[in-house]
Amino acid sequence: MIQINKGIKVDGSFNDYMMNINGKEVPCSEVCEKGVFLDLEHYVYKKPIGVVVFGACVLDNNTNELQFLQYMMENRGEKQIVLSQAEEYLRYMYECKGKRYIITFSGNNDFLVLKHLSENEIFDFSVVSRLIHVDIQKEYEKVFKKIIGLKKLEEIMNIERESEVLNGAKIARTFGKMFSKENYRMANDKIDKLLLYNQQDVISLYYIMEKWKDMFINKELTEKDTEIKNIEIKNTETKDK
Repeated sequence: MIQINKGIKVDGSFNDYMMNINGKEVPCSEVCEKGVFLDLEHYVYKKPIGVVVFGACVLDNNTNELQFLQYMMENRGEKQIVLSQAEEYLRYMYECKGKRYIITFSGNNDFLVLKHLSENEIFDFSVVSRLIHVDIQKEYEKVFKKIIGLKKLEEIMNIERESEVLNGAKIARTFGKMFSKENYRMANDKIDKLLLYNQQDVISLYYIMEKWKDMFINKELTEKDTEIKNIEIKNTETKDK
């Protein structure tokens, strides 16, 4: 199993904006400080098969760093190891570090995989379910009344992506080989690309939350600009009559 731990420097400052989480107004800063940012690379064939990459990070206020962690299985024999490590990580973050939120983007897919695996007693889903789920995609949809993808939201919020966008179909075929062939191992360059892609997905969740208020300021400015233009058009039409 591949394990990566690193600290990633961030600004650590928030334009504090209130989010409505399960009917309660919560500052973005609280969600970030008490949150685990999570993204999985998993394999599903007719039913969930396993988690290839578990990527997560938490904010360390003392150092203004994201403490980033990844577990990746290198062959199908490590399926249980990755899940056990992921379970222990989430348990530790809740019980020892006081984390109370889990932040994802369209995270229900990841959760369905973990929940299915828990039915086979190879993962304790309670380490996920006791955390309050903040799905950034759904939070965006609540305000803007439309669905958006992560890459598009990164573009709107000027978040630069270091990794190239990977082809989902090719990744699925590669994962299929990992689970069907006992000794199959991904090429090193593919591993590097996959880990960087997953890292970017996880880190972007933090940057989106850090800039959350900016997005709504831009929305308000756009609405104000539209309102002014509509008034100008109406006044012009009135003069022409």
